[in-house]
Amino acid sequence: GLPVSYEMFTPQYEDADAVTSTFVDVTFDIGYDDNNVDIKKLSPWAKFEEGIFGYAFFDYRVVETYYDTDSETKPLAMGVYGQYSYDSDNYVKNSMIKAFMSLKYQMAEEAVRFYQWEYTMGYMGKYFDFSIGASYAQDINEQFNVTASVTGTSSMLDDENGNSINVLDILTKVNYYPLPEINVFGGFGVLTHLKEKDSVPDYKLYFGAVYTFDFLEMKKNPGKKKTEAEDTEEETEEDW
Repeated sequence: GLPVSYEMFTPQYEDADAVTSTFVDVTFDIGYDDNNVDIKKLSPWAKFEEGIFGYAFFDYRVVETYYDTDSETKPLAMGVYGQYSYDSDNYVKNSMIKAFMSLKYQMAEEAVRFYQWEYTMGYMGKYFDFSIGASYAQDINEQFNVTASVTGTSSMLDDENGNSINVLDILTKVNYYPLPEINVFGGFGVLTHLKEKDSVPDYKLYFGAVYTFDFLEMKKNPGKKKTEAEDTEEETEEDW
């Protein structure tokens, strides 16, 4: 794989300028998958799953521009990810429960990582990430779908004090489909740092809209219409 990502972030301080980050990774994954995906129930959300999906991965970052600064040493990581999706329709109609877990070890000694609460200048060194979580999804009717997830992550740092960064992330989302091609969504999230001292959680409200172009369906329709037109023409000739 060759995933590429770009982001622009503006700190919430007076007269703060926006900063950007760009990442390009090379990834190699190998695993097992008997997961049924893109299962549709009532709404056009159609992202229900059922089964097992797991893989081991190796990642190397070839480009890393973090907040407008190029990194000299790039992260080099390996780990595993696994999930189990269960169709809970027997208990709650049109619903799904998913459990997931990941382990990741970053092994480049001089790679820099930025954390939200600690190491404001960036943490340099190796670290081990452990994440575990669960998510829930349900179609309410033909126009509404809801999702929710809880994820806990512990980053164990290879520093002289043996510090760890522990985070709990909670997200909820509502999808509304006035038309099958249009998704209007809104959600709420809480991200909190789990530590002994009092910490102020980050609260997030988000909303947006997506319009989906189904090029396969667009390609099918002209042929279907053409066939229907030819059938009508043949019937007319036979009647004549």
